[in-house]
Formats: sequence, structure tokens, C-alpha cells
Amino acid sequence: MADSNDSNVMAELAKINRRLTLMENRFSNLSDHVSLIENSLNERHKDSGKNVSNIEISVKEIRDRVSNFELELKKFNGIISNFASKQDIKILERYINFWNPIKE
Repeated sequence: MADSNDSNVMAELAKINRRLTLMENRFSNLSDHVSLIENSLNERHKDSGKNVSNIEISVKEIRDRVSNFELELKKFNGIISNFASKQDIKILERYINFWNPIKE
């Protein structure tokens, strides 16, 4: 009878040991999976940081170009403001016609 109880206890211990080993393996697999995910996320984070840096550089270049364009437009407006307007040309044309009329 004691032998039967001992064998039952040993069988239960073996069963518990198998379950524990199975759980340890599952835990190890989950740990590996989490580690893989962490590494992947770290790589993506690094890539994202590089992309953000590149975008910041591009935005700065665009701002510089827009600033240069604004300066060129201001210069152009200054040059254009020195030109005679349509109304001024019509007035000059009237004076010229008044002084030197062309008769047909």
C-alpha cells in the first residue's frame, strides 16, 4: 500500500515536473518573442529619429529658399516701382502728341 502511494506521489510529481518544464519553455519562448519585439521597436525608433532629422533639415532648407525668394521679390518690386505706370505713359503720349502732332 505504501508502495502504491509512493508510486502515485511519484507519478504526480513527474506530471507536475512535466507541466513546470512546459511552462518554463513557454515562458522562455514568450521572453524571446518580447525581446525580438523590443529590438524591432528600437530599430524603428532609430529610423524614425533619422527621418525626423532629415525632415527638419528639409524644412530648414525650404524656409531658407522661401526667405531668399521673399528677398528677391522685394528687390523686384523695388525695380518695378521705378517703372512708369500705364497712366504716366498715356500722359507722356498726350504731351508728345501735343508738341509734335502727326498729321495724316
